[in-house]
Amino acid sequence: MTEPVTSAPSQPAPPVGQTTAARGSLTHEPVVVPPVRGELVAEVDHKPPDPRPRTLATQEVRLALAFTGGVSLAVWMGGVARELNLLAQASERRRTLSDAADPTTPDHDPLRRSYRRLLDLVDAEVAIDVLAGTSAGGINAALLGLANARNLDLGPLRDIWLTAGELGSLLRDPAEQSPPSLLKGDGRMLVALNEGITRLLGSTPSPAPPRATDVFITTTLLSPETSRFTDDYGTEIADTDHQGLFHFATGDLTSDGAVAQLSLAARSSASFPGAFEPAFLPFGADAGADGRHPDMAPFTNATCAHWAADGGLLANRPIAPLLQRIFDRSSDREVRRALLYIVPSTGASTAAGTDDLAVPMGLADALRLDLGAALNQSIAADLAAIKEHNDRIESVADTGLRMAALGNRLPSGEWLADAAAWRDYRARQGDWLVAPLVTEVARQLTTRGGQLPADWASAGEDRDVALRLAARDVVTKDWPTAPPAPEAVLEAAVSLGRPAYDSAKATLLRLLRHGRVLATTLDQRNFLAERGRYATRPLSDTGRSPLRSLVGGGLDDALQKGAVPPREFPELVTVVRALAREYADAQGDEQQLAEAWTSLAETYRRSAGLLRELVAACPAPTATEPRRQRRLPLRERRALVAADVGAYLDFLDDGDTVARFLDLHVAVRSVLPVLTQVAQPVELIQVSADTRSLLAPHHGTALTKLTGMQVHHFGAFYKPSWRANDWMWGRLDGCGWLVHVLLDPRRILSVLENDGVAPGSRAATFADLLGEAVERPVPPGFLGDLAFLDREDLRVPVSLPDLALWVAAVLQRHVVDEELPVVAGLVRAGQGDGGARRPRAPVDGRLTGTRRSSRSRKARSPRNPGGTGRSTASPSRSANVAAREPGATPSFSRTLRMRRGSRSTCTSQPQPSSRPHIQSLARQDGL
Repeated sequence: MTEPVTSAPSQPAPPVGQTTAARGSLTHEPVVVPPVRGELVAEVDHKPPDPRPRTLATQEVRLALAFTGGVSLAVWMGGVARELNLLAQASERRRTLSDAADPTTPDHDPLRRSYRRLLDLVDAEVAIDVLAGTSAGGINAALLGLANARNLDLGPLRDIWLTAGELGSLLRDPAEQSPPSLLKGDGRMLVALNEGITRLLGSTPSPAPPRATDVFITTTLLSPETSRFTDDYGTEIADTDHQGLFHFATGDLTSDGAVAQLSLAARSSASFPGAFEPAFLPFGADAGADGRHPDMAPFTNATCAHWAADGGLLANRPIAPLLQRIFDRSSDREVRRALLYIVPSTGASTAAGTDDLAVPMGLADALRLDLGAALNQSIAADLAAIKEHNDRIESVADTGLRMAALGNRLPSGEWLADAAAWRDYRARQGDWLVAPLVTEVARQLTTRGGQLPADWASAGEDRDVALRLAARDVVTKDWPTAPPAPEAVLEAAVSLGRPAYDSAKATLLRLLRHGRVLATTLDQRNFLAERGRYATRPLSDTGRSPLRSLVGGGLDDALQKGAVPPREFPELVTVVRALAREYADAQGDEQQLAEAWTSLAETYRRSAGLLRELVAACPAPTATEPRRQRRLPLRERRALVAADVGAYLDFLDDGDTVARFLDLHVAVRSVLPVLTQVAQPVELIQVSADTRSLLAPHHGTALTKLTGMQVHHFGAFYKPSWRANDWMWGRLDGCGWLVHVLLDPRRILSVLENDGVAPGSRAATFADLLGEAVERPVPPGFLGDLAFLDREDLRVPVSLPDLALWVAAVLQRHVVDEELPVVAGLVRAGQGDGGARRPRAPVDGRLTGTRRSSRSRKARSPRNPGGTGRSTASPSRSANVAAREPGATPSFSRTLRMRRGSRSTCTSQPQPSSRPHIQSLARQDGL
């Protein structure tokens, strides 16, 4: 066993191929889940579980979302967004509503009710706080972010995609002279986005207050932003940047004044070259008079008006914009942080062929591959940033621990950091603090061009270094140069500003987090969680100044004063010094900082007694594995943590508490690179349509499900029934992934400990509770995943792959209940489109009661060794899918045919032929 998730860094996403969910075959045979109508969930046969009271030990799961590009595959991503919206609503309702507490006001959405009961089971709350999207994914990020901030229901998103994605309305008139694109960007897509947002805003909001939400949308600026730097010899280096980024914070998303800007940002990000014309982004006075092209200056990183194209050209994996905001986000308690990377397909599972000099590449192929390369950038750098962040947390923690152990060897009261360490600290911390200020000054000077005095515009001899040193001297002027006297400790701590306090607070929170690993009762965990809230309450805001406006205002004031006769402009260094003083003052009020330091010391003193008791109750560690091994059995993990906590307590208890925290901060920061102190590890979890399913084990790839995979990802625009199909699969796949995220083994173990369930009965107890939550008894064949709960000598697994598959199947029946009639209706409505029908076999004859020949089974059931997901549908209706060979009609013109059967199944899209050109599917025996 290992620590509960509230007490330690979150586990990384399971590597592909190392979990049951990644295998081509299944551990269990497909299981039939009996159909149950959503509004008639068997409350009589299954008593709803008693609601679990929310306490300070309740876990907060924060989800950051990255929506990739994919043209019409955005419909599938919209289905995923709908499931995320339902999960967020379920979390909100867990605080306000429970069937057992108030039977007269039940949640009539059965899937949302199931999500709420799963959250209750693992005693967790979910918050979606940071979203990023590019290309078509930017549209889903914008709409989900808007709904999330305002507590709106995202149900209308399906109809938005069904109408906005209609190819007939998107196509331009063939008679149009010199059309800028094939499809209408401003003429249709922008209009549909404004209409869709208006429709969302018309839904009834929740009475809950706005949720903290940040939305980032990328675009490609066709004319670059420029900036200048200098090298070590003072030579000027010009730089250009085509990456555009929009940022909408909570206040923007909850203000009606930003609706047009949000629509235009999403439209510009989805301006696929050739398909949609570039979008115009007004800046300031350039705002259009039509109301659809508002001023984008408050929301963009640009400094002037631009034409913009698809965001996926330069950033088709919008992970980078999320990372800094994730790392900056503060919290008043321990959280589990996960980044969901939402991508319809993971791509080819086999290596690309070898190029041959004897087979030259033609112009068309070269251009096609050029575009493909631009739209399929590697995410290695972003993944490395996440790994580096997690490693940095470990490095800072380990260094702090070693420094504390070293300090325990010194004479009582002696400081770790001597005068030399303080000098290193002043230089390193000062440079880090003013770096953003100097960078913003250089950027704004470049974009102002001819407005500047001559000596401002010239780089001179290493202007950047001169500005940095000037700013650093101002910021560090009042900092100590040596360990302060006992009576000056608090004043010295306050003079270092907000970063020093944040570092000390991180040390205290790490101690309290370790204490929750050692705690064995709910009362102990609640006590430590309450101490953590006291520690984070002072200065709970980020404390950051609006740097862009601060610099812009300072430069404007200096230029206006210099413009007055006798036209004497101040030196640029003088202007930067003034900005540095204002910037430093914005890092924290002195009185507030003094109170925060005093409160931190008091919180530690009130916690130290319980921490000592918990350390004393643990045996000495015997593990020989590396300290960073997070999957040790719980007994060994607790022993290691107890040794660490003991070292910290011995150091902090020796003398004045503020002095010891300050000494540890300066000693660590004098030897390590200075970076923002955020002790939140980040899990990376890929959410894709390449997922396994208990229902259809041979249809575990996006190619076998999604019509949007065809015609270079434009396929779903062809027919409403195809978009409805892809939407449904997005919901099914999203449901499965979210179930997998919620059933975290460490959290389950923590909750059972809090409930006082002894080893030996934990697995059976949890299985019973899970059965009550989903209103189905858990089949015995799926209980093997829970063996770790009763054996403390076993490592805690990364996930519960088999059990999560089964739970997902139960919940997904509600999706099929809601979406399958829509798909069927649109299929029937489009029966006359395309060419001759070609029936096709059902997903699985064992489930539908139909049979198929071995030849057809071989033809349409490729093995799926690369599937990495966990879930697809658990049905409540029977539907079979038929494909049609269109003959001379466009190759993607095929329809779906549904038929009710004696047993339930779920839809699946055809497997495209292996031939390289787009074409219809092979004939298959029908339904």
